[in-house]
Amino acid sequence: MRLKRRVLLGNKDLDKVHGRVVITGMEPGTTRQNVTAADSGMWGQRITGRHWGILEAKVSYGIDVRTVNMPLRREIFDKVNAWAIKKGWLEFITEASGRRMYVDEVELPDPGDLWDWTANYTIIFRAYNVPFWEDTDAQTITKKKFADGKEESLKMEIGGTAPSVLDLSFKNVSGKTITNFTLKVGSRTLKLTGVKLEKDETLNFTHTQEGILQITADATRNGKDVSRSVYGLLTGNDDTNVNPGRVTIKVNATRAGNLTVSNKARWR
Repeated sequence: MRLKRRVLLGNKDLDKVHGRVVITGMEPGTTRQNVTAADSGMWGQRITGRHWGILEAKVSYGIDVRTVNMPLRREIFDKVNAWAIKKGWLEFITEASGRRMYVDEVELPDPGDLWDWTANYTIIFRAYNVPFWEDTDAQTITKKKFADGKEESLKMEIGGTAPSVLDLSFKNVSGKTITNFTLKVGSRTLKLTGVKLEKDETLNFTHTQEGILQITADATRNGKDVSRSVYGLLTGNDDTNVNPGRVTIKVNATRAGNLTVSNKARWR
C-alpha cells in the first residue's frame, strides 16, 4: 500500500516490497563529530582537530498480517531484509525530499517472536565513507573561455550544514595542448603537471559514491568514449573539500577551457 511515509533504497520503495509492509518510523540521524582540543595559555582551550564519524539512519516497520498466516509473516520479513541488504542510495521521500545518503553497512533486525503481530522491526543504515545526507541535485556554475594562460577565479555559495566537495570539468577549447593545470579551492591547491590535455579533451574531477576523488582526461574518438587517469600527476592537496558559505575557486591553465563547477550540499 502507498503510505504517507516513503523510503527508497537503490530507487526501490520499501512499501512495494509487499503490500502488508507498514512503515512506522523514519529517523535520519545526526553525524557524530569528534573534536580534539589542547590547553591554550592560562585558560581555555584551542581546537586542534575535527573528525566526522558515522551517520546512522533508522527505518521501522510492521507487518500487517495476523498470526493465522505465519508463513506469510516470515516471507515478508525475509523480503524486507533482502531489500535492505542490497545497500545503495537511501532516500526518505516524505521527510527529507531531495536528499540522499549512501549506505555502506546495514544492521538487520532480530525477528524475535513472529507470533507477536503488533511487533515493530528496525533496520539501521550506516554511512561510513560519506557520513552525511547530500542533495540529490547539484548546483552548477559554467564559465566559457576560462583561464587562458592566467589565473582566473569565480565564487560559489556552498549550502548545507556539513563539509562537502566540488566536482569540476575543464574542456580544452584552445586547439592546442594544455600542459599544466592548477586548481585552488579556498586555501587548498591541487596541481597537475604534464597533464597533456589535448584539443577537445576534458579534465574531470569527480567523486565516487564512496567519496573518493578521481581525476581523468576524457574524450570521444572515432565515436568511442576514451578515458585516462591523470590522478598520479596530482601534487599539493588531495581533494576539493569546501565548507558551507562562499568559496573562491581559482584556475590557472596554460590554455583556455570551458569550466564547469558543481556541488551537492551535505547535511548532518
